[in-house]
Amino acid sequence: MTTTHPARKRAPVTIGLLASLFAVPGCSPSTSSKAAESLSTQDAPAANREHNAASLPSTQLRVVSYNLNYGLAQSDAIDQPTLDQVSGLEADIILLQETNEAWERAIRRAVGEAYPHQRFHAPGRFIAGGIGALSKYPILVEEVIPSPVDWFPAQRLVVDAPGGPIQILNVHLRPAISEGGSWVAGYFTTGHFREKEANTYQQVLDKSLPTLVVGDFNEEDRGTAIDVFESWGLRNALPELASSQTTWRWTAYSVPLALRLDHVLYDTRHWDLVSAQVLTGGNSDHLPVEAVFVRRPQ
Repeated sequence: MTTTHPARKRAPVTIGLLASLFAVPGCSPSTSSKAAESLSTQDAPAANREHNAASLPSTQLRVVSYNLNYGLAQSDAIDQPTLDQVSGLEADIILLQETNEAWERAIRRAVGEAYPHQRFHAPGRFIAGGIGALSKYPILVEEVIPSPVDWFPAQRLVVDAPGGPIQILNVHLRPAISEGGSWVAGYFTTGHFREKEANTYQQVLDKSLPTLVVGDFNEEDRGTAIDVFESWGLRNALPELASSQTTWRWTAYSVPLALRLDHVLYDTRHWDLVSAQVLTGGNSDHLPVEAVFVRRPQ
Protein backbone atom coordinates (compact mmCIF):
# COMPACT_ATOMS: atom_id res chain seq x y z
CA MET A 1 0.00 0.00 0.00
CA THR A 2 1.26 3.47 -0.80
CA THR A 3 1.06 6.30 1.64
CA THR A 4 -1.39 8.12 -0.59
CA HIS A 5 -4.36 5.93 0.30
CA PRO A 6 -5.19 7.32 3.75
CA ALA A 7 -4.49 10.89 2.74
CA ARG A 8 -7.74 11.42 0.88
CA LYS A 9 -10.26 9.69 3.08
CA ARG A 10 -13.82 8.77 2.37
CA ALA A 11 -16.17 6.93 4.67
CA PRO A 12 -18.18 3.71 4.55
CA VAL A 13 -21.60 4.04 3.00
CA THR A 14 -24.02 1.49 1.65
CA ILE A 15 -22.53 -0.94 -0.84
CA GLY A 16 -24.53 0.37 -3.78
CA LEU A 17 -23.50 3.94 -3.12
CA LEU A 18 -19.87 2.98 -2.72
CA ALA A 19 -19.80 0.93 -5.87
CA SER A 20 -21.35 3.68 -7.96
CA LEU A 21 -19.73 6.77 -6.46
CA PHE A 22 -16.27 5.85 -5.22
CA ALA A 23 -14.77 4.71 -8.48
CA VAL A 24 -13.07 8.08 -8.92
CA PRO A 25 -9.41 7.85 -7.73
CA GLY A 26 -8.43 10.26 -4.97
CA CYS A 27 -10.29 13.19 -3.47
CA SER A 28 -9.68 16.89 -3.82
CA PRO A 29 -10.04 19.17 -0.77
CA SER A 30 -11.49 21.83 -3.03
CA THR A 31 -14.55 19.69 -3.72
CA SER A 32 -15.45 19.15 -0.08
CA SER A 33 -17.29 22.45 0.15
CA LYS A 34 -19.73 21.35 -2.53
CA ALA A 35 -21.70 19.33 -0.03
CA ALA A 36 -22.10 22.20 2.41
CA GLU A 37 -25.53 23.07 1.05
CA SER A 38 -26.78 19.58 1.87
CA LEU A 39 -25.97 20.18 5.52
CA SER A 40 -28.15 23.24 5.81
CA THR A 41 -31.20 21.05 6.36
CA GLN A 42 -29.76 19.42 9.47
CA ASP A 43 -31.64 20.08 12.66
CA ALA A 44 -30.18 22.86 14.78
CA PRO A 45 -29.84 22.15 18.51
CA ALA A 46 -33.12 22.78 20.32
CA ALA A 47 -33.46 26.10 22.09
CA ASN A 48 -33.57 24.46 25.49
CA ARG A 49 -30.14 22.94 24.82
CA GLU A 50 -28.48 26.27 24.20
CA HIS A 51 -26.77 27.64 27.25
CA ASN A 52 -25.13 30.91 28.08
CA ALA A 53 -21.61 30.06 29.27
CA ALA A 54 -21.86 32.63 32.03
CA SER A 55 -24.82 30.79 33.57
CA LEU A 56 -23.05 27.44 33.78
CA PRO A 57 -21.09 26.28 36.82
CA SER A 58 -17.39 27.02 37.01
CA THR A 59 -16.63 23.35 36.38
CA GLN A 60 -18.05 23.47 32.86
CA LEU A 61 -15.86 22.39 29.96
CA ARG A 62 -16.40 23.17 26.29
CA VAL A 63 -14.55 20.78 23.98
CA VAL A 64 -14.28 20.78 20.19
CA SER A 65 -12.93 18.10 17.86
CA TYR A 66 -11.95 19.15 14.34
CA ASN A 67 -10.29 17.27 11.48
CA LEU A 68 -8.72 20.11 9.53
CA ASN A 69 -7.86 18.21 6.32
CA TYR A 70 -4.08 18.28 5.85
CA GLY A 71 -4.50 19.20 2.17
CA LEU A 72 -5.82 22.66 3.07
CA ALA A 73 -2.51 23.80 4.56
CA GLN A 74 0.63 23.84 2.47
CA SER A 75 3.89 25.71 2.97
CA ASP A 76 2.79 28.50 0.64
CA ALA A 77 -0.97 28.59 1.26
CA ILE A 78 -3.44 28.18 4.14
CA ASP A 79 -7.18 27.79 3.68
CA GLN A 80 -8.38 30.95 5.40
CA PRO A 81 -12.01 29.95 6.03
CA THR A 82 -10.85 26.85 7.88
CA LEU A 83 -8.30 28.83 9.89
CA ASP A 84 -11.01 31.38 10.68
CA GLN A 85 -13.18 28.53 11.90
CA VAL A 86 -10.48 27.49 14.36
CA SER A 87 -9.98 31.09 15.46
CA GLY A 88 -13.69 31.56 16.06
CA LEU A 89 -14.21 28.50 18.23
CA GLU A 90 -15.21 29.39 21.78
CA ALA A 91 -13.83 26.24 23.33
CA ASP A 92 -11.72 25.52 26.37
CA ILE A 93 -9.91 22.66 24.63
CA ILE A 94 -9.68 21.91 20.90
CA LEU A 95 -8.55 18.51 19.63
CA LEU A 96 -7.27 18.50 16.05
CA GLN A 97 -6.62 15.80 13.47
CA GLU A 98 -4.72 15.95 10.16
CA THR A 99 -2.44 18.73 11.31
CA ASN A 100 0.91 19.38 9.66
CA GLU A 101 3.71 21.91 10.02
CA ALA A 102 1.85 24.50 7.93
CA TRP A 103 -1.28 24.15 10.03
CA GLU A 104 0.74 24.35 13.23
CA ARG A 105 2.48 27.59 12.22
CA ALA A 106 -0.78 29.21 11.13
CA ILE A 107 -2.69 28.14 14.23
CA ARG A 108 0.04 29.23 16.63
CA ARG A 109 0.02 32.68 15.03
CA ALA A 110 -3.76 32.94 14.99
CA VAL A 111 -4.71 31.64 18.46
CA GLY A 112 -1.49 31.39 20.43
CA GLU A 113 -2.65 34.00 22.93
CA ALA A 114 -6.10 32.48 23.42
CA TYR A 115 -4.70 28.96 23.76
CA PRO A 116 -1.30 29.23 25.45
CA HIS A 117 -0.97 25.46 25.94
CA GLN A 118 -0.51 23.68 22.62
CA ARG A 119 0.83 20.29 21.54
CA PHE A 120 1.39 19.33 17.91
CA HIS A 121 2.90 16.22 16.36
CA ALA A 122 3.86 16.15 12.70
CA PRO A 123 2.67 13.38 10.39
CA GLY A 124 4.75 10.23 10.36
CA ARG A 125 4.21 7.34 7.99
CA PHE A 126 1.04 8.84 6.56
CA ILE A 127 0.64 12.43 5.45
CA ALA A 128 -2.76 12.66 7.16
CA GLY A 129 -1.39 11.42 10.49
CA GLY A 130 -0.66 14.73 12.24
CA ILE A 131 -2.42 15.42 15.52
CA GLY A 132 -2.66 18.36 17.91
CA ALA A 133 -4.35 19.95 20.90
CA LEU A 134 -5.06 23.53 21.99
CA SER A 135 -5.91 24.27 25.62
CA LYS A 136 -6.66 27.28 27.76
CA TYR A 137 -5.58 25.22 30.76
CA PRO A 138 -2.14 23.71 31.52
CA ILE A 139 -1.40 20.34 29.95
CA LEU A 140 0.10 18.25 32.73
CA VAL A 141 0.76 15.06 30.77
CA GLU A 142 0.91 14.30 27.08
CA GLU A 143 1.77 11.08 25.30
CA VAL A 144 1.48 9.99 21.71
CA ILE A 145 0.33 6.38 21.37
CA PRO A 146 1.25 4.52 18.18
CA SER A 147 -1.57 2.78 16.38
CA PRO A 148 -1.45 -0.99 16.93
CA VAL A 149 -2.44 -1.41 13.27
CA ASP A 150 0.28 0.97 12.01
CA TRP A 151 -1.98 3.85 11.02
CA PHE A 152 -2.52 7.20 12.70
CA PRO A 153 -1.39 7.71 16.32
CA ALA A 154 -3.59 8.78 19.22
CA GLN A 155 -2.83 11.55 21.70
CA ARG A 156 -3.51 11.22 25.43
CA LEU A 157 -3.63 14.38 27.52
CA VAL A 158 -4.07 15.14 31.19
CA VAL A 159 -5.26 18.73 31.57
CA ASP A 160 -5.48 20.83 34.74
CA ALA A 161 -9.08 21.86 34.14
CA PRO A 162 -11.53 23.55 36.53
CA GLY A 163 -12.30 21.11 39.32
CA GLY A 164 -9.08 19.15 38.87
CA PRO A 165 -7.21 17.08 36.27
CA ILE A 166 -9.11 15.47 33.41
CA GLN A 167 -8.03 13.00 30.75
CA ILE A 168 -8.66 13.35 27.02
CA LEU A 169 -7.89 10.82 24.30
CA ASN A 170 -7.64 12.39 20.85
CA VAL A 171 -8.06 9.72 18.16
CA HIS A 172 -7.86 9.43 14.41
CA LEU A 173 -8.74 5.82 13.69
CA ARG A 174 -7.97 3.72 10.65
CA PRO A 175 -10.05 4.63 7.58
CA ALA A 176 -12.37 2.04 6.07
CA ILE A 177 -10.07 1.17 3.19
CA SER A 178 -8.89 -2.35 2.44
CA GLU A 179 -5.25 -3.39 2.16
CA GLY A 180 -5.75 -3.34 -1.59
CA GLY A 181 -7.04 0.22 -1.58
CA SER A 182 -10.75 -0.56 -2.00
CA TRP A 183 -13.34 1.47 -0.11
CA VAL A 184 -16.04 -1.07 -0.97
CA ALA A 185 -14.13 -4.01 0.50
CA GLY A 186 -12.93 -1.81 3.36
CA TYR A 187 -16.49 -1.16 4.47
CA PHE A 188 -16.87 -4.83 5.31
CA THR A 189 -13.35 -5.79 6.35
CA THR A 190 -11.76 -3.03 8.45
CA GLY A 191 -13.93 -2.78 11.54
CA HIS A 192 -11.68 -5.15 13.48
CA PHE A 193 -8.74 -2.75 12.96
CA ARG A 194 -10.55 0.11 14.67
CA GLU A 195 -11.71 -2.26 17.39
CA LYS A 196 -8.08 -3.22 18.03
CA GLU A 197 -7.08 0.44 18.18
CA ALA A 198 -9.82 1.19 20.70
CA ASN A 199 -8.89 -1.79 22.88
CA THR A 200 -5.24 -0.73 22.86
CA TYR A 201 -5.96 2.90 23.68
CA GLN A 202 -8.44 2.23 26.47
CA GLN A 203 -5.84 0.11 28.24
CA VAL A 204 -3.56 3.13 28.71
CA LEU A 205 -6.29 5.36 30.12
CA ASP A 206 -6.33 6.20 33.81
CA LYS A 207 -9.78 4.96 34.84
CA SER A 208 -9.77 7.19 37.94
CA LEU A 209 -9.76 10.43 35.94
CA PRO A 210 -12.76 12.14 34.31
CA THR A 211 -12.34 11.07 30.70
CA LEU A 212 -13.29 12.21 27.21
CA VAL A 213 -12.51 10.29 24.01
CA VAL A 214 -12.87 12.50 20.95
CA GLY A 215 -11.81 12.72 17.34
CA ASP A 216 -12.22 11.26 13.87
CA PHE A 217 -13.33 7.66 14.42
CA ASN A 218 -13.84 6.97 10.71
CA GLU A 219 -17.02 5.11 11.64
CA GLU A 220 -20.58 5.95 12.55
CA ASP A 221 -22.47 5.63 15.83
CA ARG A 222 -22.57 1.84 15.93
CA GLY A 223 -18.96 1.29 14.91
CA THR A 224 -16.71 -1.31 16.50
CA ALA A 225 -14.41 1.20 18.23
CA ILE A 226 -17.32 3.11 19.72
CA ASP A 227 -18.71 -0.18 21.02
CA VAL A 228 -15.42 -0.78 22.85
CA PHE A 229 -15.49 2.60 24.59
CA GLU A 230 -19.19 2.36 25.37
CA SER A 231 -18.64 -1.05 26.97
CA TRP A 232 -16.22 0.69 29.32
CA GLY A 233 -18.95 3.11 30.34
CA LEU A 234 -18.53 6.03 27.95
CA ARG A 235 -21.46 7.62 26.15
CA ASN A 236 -21.59 9.26 22.72
CA ALA A 237 -22.71 12.90 22.93
CA LEU A 238 -24.06 13.62 19.45
CA PRO A 239 -26.71 10.89 19.30
CA GLU A 240 -28.14 12.22 22.55
CA LEU A 241 -28.65 15.86 21.58
CA ALA A 242 -27.95 16.16 17.85
CA SER A 243 -29.06 12.85 16.42
CA SER A 244 -29.63 14.08 12.87
CA GLN A 245 -26.41 16.05 12.44
CA THR A 246 -23.52 14.71 10.38
CA THR A 247 -19.85 15.64 10.59
CA TRP A 248 -18.37 14.66 7.23
CA ARG A 249 -19.35 15.81 3.75
CA TRP A 250 -18.21 14.99 0.26
CA THR A 251 -19.48 15.33 -3.28
CA ALA A 252 -19.03 12.54 -5.82
CA TYR A 253 -20.46 12.87 -9.33
CA SER A 254 -22.55 15.82 -8.11
CA VAL A 255 -24.10 13.68 -5.38
CA PRO A 256 -23.58 15.10 -1.87
CA LEU A 257 -22.67 12.57 0.81
CA ALA A 258 -22.87 13.20 4.55
CA LEU A 259 -22.04 10.89 7.46
CA ARG A 260 -21.24 11.15 11.16
CA LEU A 261 -17.62 10.03 11.54
CA ASP A 262 -16.47 12.40 14.31
CA HIS A 263 -17.52 11.84 17.90
CA VAL A 264 -17.19 13.03 21.47
CA LEU A 265 -17.55 10.28 24.07
CA TYR A 266 -17.70 11.07 27.77
CA ASP A 267 -17.43 9.29 31.09
CA THR A 268 -20.89 9.37 32.65
CA ARG A 269 -19.47 8.87 36.15
CA HIS A 270 -17.85 12.30 36.04
CA TRP A 271 -19.68 14.40 33.44
CA ASP A 272 -23.16 15.71 32.76
CA LEU A 273 -23.74 16.58 29.11
CA VAL A 274 -25.08 20.12 28.67
CA SER A 275 -25.06 20.50 24.87
CA ALA A 276 -23.69 18.88 21.74
CA GLN A 277 -23.74 20.10 18.17
CA VAL A 278 -21.97 20.08 14.82
CA LEU A 279 -20.70 23.50 13.80
CA THR A 280 -20.79 24.70 10.20
CA GLY A 281 -18.06 26.55 8.34
CA GLY A 282 -14.58 26.01 6.99
CA ASN A 283 -13.62 24.02 3.91
CA SER A 284 -12.47 20.76 5.47
CA ASP A 285 -14.43 17.66 4.53
CA HIS A 286 -15.07 17.34 8.29
CA LEU A 287 -17.01 19.75 10.48
CA PRO A 288 -16.17 20.67 14.07
CA VAL A 289 -18.01 18.81 16.82
CA GLU A 290 -18.65 20.79 20.01
CA ALA A 291 -19.78 19.41 23.35
CA VAL A 292 -20.25 21.20 26.68
CA PHE A 293 -20.03 19.32 29.97
CA VAL A 294 -20.34 20.04 33.66
CA ARG A 295 -18.37 17.95 36.12
CA ARG A 296 -20.39 15.97 38.60
CA PRO A 297 -19.56 16.51 42.29
CA GLN A 298 -17.49 13.62 43.59
